[in-house]
Amino acid sequence: MSDSFLTLDPRMNVVAWTSGVQEILEYEPGEILGRPVLVLVPEDQRAAVAAVMRRVAEEGRVHGFHAERMTRSGRRVKVVADLLAIRTPAGDHCATQITVRRAP
Repeated sequence: MSDSFLTLDPRMNVVAWTSGVQEILEYEPGEILGRPVLVLVPEDQRAAVAAVMRRVAEEGRVHGFHAERMTRSGRRVKVVADLLAIRTPAGDHCATQITVRRAP
C-alpha cells in the first residue's frame, strides 16, 4: 500500500489526499479535495472528531486514534489515525496531517 495520509486546512477541509487513503476510502482526489472531512465521518462519531481535533490543536499530535470512516460506497471501515498539527513559524496551527491505516 502507498503512503496513506490526508491533510486538512484550519476549516477542516481536505487539501491533500494520497493514493493510500484513496485505496482505503475509495474517493478519487477530485471527489474529496476541498470538501469537509466530515463527509468521511459517520454521524455517530462526529463529536469524537471535534474532541480529537481540539487535542491536536492543544497538544500538537494524537497517536493511535481508533475510528470508523465512511467509504465512497457508504461502507464503514475501521481505521487507526495519527494526527499531527502543522504550525506556522509563529506557532499557529495552520493544518493537520492525518496518517490513516486500516485497523487490525
